[in-house]
Amino acid sequence: ALYEPDFNDYLTGNNLKYIGLAAGKVSTYLQHGVPVLVNETGSLSDYVMKYKLGIVCGDEIVLPKASELNGYSERCYAFFEEKLDLNKTIQPLLIKIKELIG
Repeated sequence: ALYEPDFNDYLTGNNLKYIGLAAGKVSTYLQHGVPVLVNETGSLSDYVMKYKLGIVCGDEIVLPKASELNGYSERCYAFFEEKLDLNKTIQPLLIKIKELIG
């Protein structure tokens, strides 16, 4: 998921800069335990580095050997379940809606 905003219009400016975890392909990869390759655009790279979900690349892309990816799949599964799984993350919203409608 390599995004680079160019700010030529609304679709290629802040939309890409702040895409983060809203990118469907990234959450799908994580859901299925697939480590991701991202650049340093937006908050997504912070999560990938912090939780060791894949590789954050600069101008050069250096791919690790398969043997260096031990544990990545498990971390991807866990991150999705904890942070992105709608079955869990939507509960606070549903509770608030129930409170508001009585």
